[in-house]
Amino acid sequence: MKRFRLIGLATIVCALSCGESPARVCASGQQIACACPGGFAGAQRCLDDGSGYGECLGCDLDMSASVDMTTPVDMMAIVDMTSTDFAGAPDFAAPSYTATTPHDIDTATIGSPLGKGAGVDLTGLIVLAPPVGFAANANVDCRYEVWAQDPTCATPPCGIMLVTPAITNPNGTGAFCPYASDTSTALKNVWKGDKVNVRGIVNTVAFTAMAPASGTVVQHQIEIVTLAQTAIQQALPSPFLVTDSATSLFVPYSGIGWALYEATYINLKVSAGKFTTTLDAFGGWACAPGGAQFVDTYTGFFKPDGGITNMYPPNGSMFSAIDGIVSLQFGGGIMPIDPANFHP
Repeated sequence: MKRFRLIGLATIVCALSCGESPARVCASGQQIACACPGGFAGAQRCLDDGSGYGECLGCDLDMSASVDMTTPVDMMAIVDMTSTDFAGAPDFAAPSYTATTPHDIDTATIGSPLGKGAGVDLTGLIVLAPPVGFAANANVDCRYEVWAQDPTCATPPCGIMLVTPAITNPNGTGAFCPYASDTSTALKNVWKGDKVNVRGIVNTVAFTAMAPASGTVVQHQIEIVTLAQTAIQQALPSPFLVTDSATSLFVPYSGIGWALYEATYINLKVSAGKFTTTLDAFGGWACAPGGAQFVDTYTGFFKPDGGITNMYPPNGSMFSAIDGIVSLQFGGGIMPIDPANFHP
């Protein structure tokens, strides 16, 4: 439940591309996909001075003329920009897509070809955890996200977040979003261990601490255009072994571990002795020594609430190491995904 309460906080603390000069927003003439009312896709062109993108064009095309709404429709085919004929609209074109990896996106510098707004193709990713739904657009819409990792990656960061376009919340404004499996989104049939190929647009989200804390972490994510499952129930990549420092690599907002291991499955080992867990007020827990932050995976099992039966781990638990996905949301938190992730 806390997942939805925190979304509003993200709106306050997120600062997207703050302080950048106009020349670094986009390349003059660059074109990217954009969302039209009704779930269709249009395109935006970067302004001549590079200060931003123009209006979303193509939304006034009569899509109903070629779609029989009485029969099932493959919506993914509609939003696949590579199969759309823009010959009748010379003012814009479909974005190009570059074959790349999560590592190269996570480590790309601002203004690089793989920066915010770039079209990318990612293949052979392994989904690390079940999809998560969250409210968006003043609680009118729902979006869904999942963490996925390149199993061939040898040098972290190796993972990235995949995010669906928004859909109108079928449960009504302000209500909880349904499970991804109960929607028509690209993540409807996706689950932990699936291998997927993804085409999409790079986006970045910055989370900045509020006083007295300090620091900013920048999350990279892919706004999904198309997603295809190529295999199911695959073995997860082995977690990268990380020995924590006396002051943790994973202190919220300021730890250097967030960028080094973004969206990557790790095994965090205490520098000496064992971690001792302390519950926080947001559904997570900190570990001493060091102050590494762990958070709930929103599956209902790892909510560390001592007042709820079967929630885990209890306050004051001790572990020699804990595995989890390195999430950068809300300043950062490592997310365990299986009971075996807790090592006594």
